[in-house]
Amino acid sequence: MHTNCLAALANMSSQFKNLHPYVSQRIVSMFEALARKHSRLVATLQQAGAGGEPEGYDEDSPLNEAIADVTALEEVLRMILEIINSCLVSQIKSNSNLIYTLLYKKEVFEPFMTQPAFQDLSQNLQTVRPKQIAFFNPFPLEDTWYFLHGTRFLLCSR
Repeated sequence: MHTNCLAALANMSSQFKNLHPYVSQRIVSMFEALARKHSRLVATLQQAGAGGEPEGYDEDSPLNEAIADVTALEEVLRMILEIINSCLVSQIKSNSNLIYTLLYKKEVFEPFMTQPAFQDLSQNLQTVRPKQIAFFNPFPLEDTWYFLHGTRFLLCSR
């Protein structure tokens, strides 16, 4: 992934309006794929750390490569969170599709809510969670409407 492309998206993200549902889903699915890879690498590092420091410590060891990969992934994940955060802060009323996608895939972001490296950016994502959105249910058996800063959108029950 090119950091220049992400930097360009981050610079433009405060002006994103009326994002198409496909675009919103791709942004969140990109975060989801990288988050899965990050959690696998962290689990691998934790297993390797449980075994202790290997005797032949080498800068080119797979362990050091995994640490470098985790660091790079954290930077990319942070940039994607910055893009989403900028959309929410600047244009929340104009991006109901992004809000819907965030609500639909909220479980992807939950592990990052408690990590110190991501806490500052995840604060705005927490305001989009259903527990903190005042809602009413005009169609009790079929649909649920959520309200967020004047934006109304439909979450269909499955």
